[in-house]
Amino acid sequence: MLLSSIFPMKKKFLEKEKRYLAGFTPTPNFSLQNVAKTDSLRMFNLKRKKRDSHQTSYFAKATTRKLVSGFTLIELLVVISVIALLSSIVFATLNSSRGKARDSRILQQYAQYKKAIILFSNETGHVPTSSGLKCLSDTSDNLCGYNNAWGEDPNVHSDLSKYMSSFPSTEVIQVSGGSTWEGYVYSCRVTTNGECTKARVYYVLHDTNANCAGGYTVQVNNWVGGGTTICYEDIQ
Repeated sequence: MLLSSIFPMKKKFLEKEKRYLAGFTPTPNFSLQNVAKTDSLRMFNLKRKKRDSHQTSYFAKATTRKLVSGFTLIELLVVISVIALLSSIVFATLNSSRGKARDSRILQQYAQYKKAIILFSNETGHVPTSSGLKCLSDTSDNLCGYNNAWGEDPNVHSDLSKYMSSFPSTEVIQVSGGSTWEGYVYSCRVTTNGECTKARVYYVLHDTNANCAGGYTVQVNNWVGGGTTICYEDIQ
């Protein structure tokens, strides 16, 4: 009786196993234990793929949020401030260099006038004679100095034309209060027997405290004010 009850149970178990393994091709090492391991491995792989997919989606969203966010307001303000500071430094340097270049040209022109005056003095024993303040340079409107306050003296130009092939063109310099200065101003300082034996030449440089030819600078800048340098030199 015991055997008759065992065989039907075994038969039912085999039928359940057969239905469970329907469609599964057994291998030489096939067993229920191997089937269990295969199912466990399959479930593990599915869970890992799901986890990896979730992580990839999370990092993709985080990257997208980071790219979309861009710069913060503070970062933009810092960048703008740095650019403004660098621009001011560059512009200040450029303006200073430009002013020095123009001053160098003014000093070179003055050296030509000074040389002509000295050559005239060596030949005649005196410098060109004039009364009051006169234009040493040749300007388009025959006016020079502070706000074109003084005119030309034809005698001075005639005296110097022998020693100069041409008179250099002058530059209008903007000074304080909307005023201007142009050219070189000639003034006879000492007269002996009707001839000028000592003259003074005034001119203006762009930079404040610039180096004048001969080192002479007007101490009281009541002609043109700040931002420029008034220079003069006595020649005899």
